[in-house]
Amino acid sequence: MDGRSVENLLGRSRSLPEAASPGKLGERLVEAGLIRPERLEAALERQRSEGGRLGQVLIAEGWIRPLDFYQALASHLGLPFVNLVEAPPEEALFEEARIEDYAGRLYLPWRRDGASMAVAVAEPDEPLLEDLRAAFGAETQFVITSRLDILWSIQKLGWRRLAQDAVFERARKSPEFSAAEVLSRGQKAGLALLAALLAAGLAWKPWAVLLALHWALAGFLLAGFLLRFLLVWGGSARLFRARVSPQELAAADPRSLPVYSVLVPLYRDAAVVPVLARALRSIDYPRSKLDIKLILEADDPETIEACKKAGLEGNVELILVPPAPPRTKPKALNYALRFCRGQLVTIYDAGEEHDLGYIAMELLEGKDLTHPGAGPAQEGRAGLLEGPVGGRLPAGAAELLQLGRELAGTDVHA
Repeated sequence: MDGRSVENLLGRSRSLPEAASPGKLGERLVEAGLIRPERLEAALERQRSEGGRLGQVLIAEGWIRPLDFYQALASHLGLPFVNLVEAPPEEALFEEARIEDYAGRLYLPWRRDGASMAVAVAEPDEPLLEDLRAAFGAETQFVITSRLDILWSIQKLGWRRLAQDAVFERARKSPEFSAAEVLSRGQKAGLALLAALLAAGLAWKPWAVLLALHWALAGFLLAGFLLRFLLVWGGSARLFRARVSPQELAAADPRSLPVYSVLVPLYRDAAVVPVLARALRSIDYPRSKLDIKLILEADDPETIEACKKAGLEGNVELILVPPAPPRTKPKALNYALRFCRGQLVTIYDAGEEHDLGYIAMELLEGKDLTHPGAGPAQEGRAGLLEGPVGGRLPAGAAELLQLGRELAGTDVHA
């Protein structure tokens, strides 16, 4: 550790100061010249009306760079700030089995020096610190880092496990719903018996068997057409009958609305990124409750560069999928699901209209959303389905953290 022990680096500060409050943190940000007073007032008003953390509001609106905010937060809490690009976590401390917990609670074991463990956290609170002390020891110390540093470090250190889970997790957990095994043993035996009977029939009366096959195929196609017609007919009646009225949507308390994760898969789509950026900014939903993930292939530098130049706000994060087969959208979406913090998840298509307020209330039908705290609890995330994985992360993976920080650090409102 460059001649410094964890204890010397961190001192003995192990708890959050009781004086830490959003108002005082905001004053510190203004005094440091990181935000203007009017933006602090606007952010505090949005925090009161929409809920959430002050930092989430400021970063989501693009009023402060994430790196600046987390450095100020560290100073406010009396804890050291660590740049995980310049001082990455020790790889030996990273546990693949904890990836979901790392991403969900935004922490990473950072350094160990003898019996002293330092853990990097992005959103510290006493329950989290107590849980980490219970997991890593009573002498565990803490440093502050940015949310993006945590997420990009997880991608850097855990990409192999993440890629394998994106492909095989469904087959491991629910093999009956997986297409990893296309045909069961009984289905193979049935098809073999059917093939034998067909061969015998063709040998015995070929023209009669061929005629029967023709009518069977025609009947199968007709049944498929009728089924599709019935599904469209039955589904269209519900499709255009919104259960939520504009008055109900207007009456909803923003504090009760859930965090919404928006997955945006892109591949060789550099030309559409400017249009996409405008569309994402136009979503009519509290920005601090939007968790937008741009899902990119790590070997698609043109689209990555276009996203970097788009100047998107801090509620937009890059997820870089390792270039391993199968190169499909379901695998990419599965890979990104681990990093979602929303209670609801949607897949975004820039060519469609999205009103997340209506969608949220449709999905939460029966819940009272006119009062704060009425939103849903965090639920498990469903996985998608894909086939085998292989390959390796391309050269340049070490630069991914810096790229993510540069993307989210652009203040488009300045």
